[in-house]
Amino acid sequence: EDLTQNVWFLSKVPLLAPLAQYEREKIAEALEEIKYRKGTAVVEEGKHGSCMYIVKSGELEVIKEGEKVHTYKTGDFFGERALMLKSARG
Repeated sequence: EDLTQNVWFLSKVPLLAPLAQYEREKIAEALEEIKYRKGTAVVEEGKHGSCMYIVKSGELEVIKEGEKVHTYKTGDFFGERALMLKSARG
């Protein structure tokens, strides 16, 4: 059931919506769900990334130099650039 729910959820993510069903199924099989407590840093600027994140529920704030610069919400994703380019997060 979790796999079916994850495939459906991935169909609602703009980056992944154009993919074929079987492609979303493969991605869903590889997903690792991680829950974070409020106030926990998910990633840090300047650190190398090894994965991409998709917000399944809740919100994440992007803080740079003590200032909130963006909010990610359900269905938003981040980390894809650091993953593809194997570069530090910026």
